[in-house]
Amino acid sequence: TKSARESIVRYKTCGILDYAKAYADCMATRFYEEYSDYKMDIICAVPSHKNKKKLFGFDQVEILCEILSGLLGIEYIPKILSHSRKIYRQSSLGYKERTKNIQGSMSVITKETLKDKTVLLVDDICTTRSTIIEASRALKEAGAKAVYALTLATTKPV
Repeated sequence: TKSARESIVRYKTCGILDYAKAYADCMATRFYEEYSDYKMDIICAVPSHKNKKKLFGFDQVEILCEILSGLLGIEYIPKILSHSRKIYRQSSLGYKERTKNIQGSMSVITKETLKDKTVLLVDDICTTRSTIIEASRALKEAGAKAVYALTLATTKPV
């Protein structure tokens, strides 16, 4: 809905961090609906564009991961993934451009952390799944046994 979109944009860009707890609660409910039969070993955040934290002073996905870790009882390990090359902000691109932009762009910083682990990959918004697919690829190549994704919202592809 329009109001949900506006709320998420305020959280991401205006620093209204009070929303994080409510969003994490919603995500935890969704987690139990989808993944209650699975044992997750760690939570991993999709890395934000490097300029985002500089611009806004926080990383909204990392904050969601920290709260989710407490709610779900799953260890959150920050900074597992990073961008290994320059990418453009996904929100400024169309469907095909998003896939091309993100493809091959992520790498794992701490591979030993992932060996035979089941990972809960967290992102705020999923539009084309390109980011989730790329992050999952990097995690599996680094030794993750399985990767499951949890996002705050999904949108229609542009």
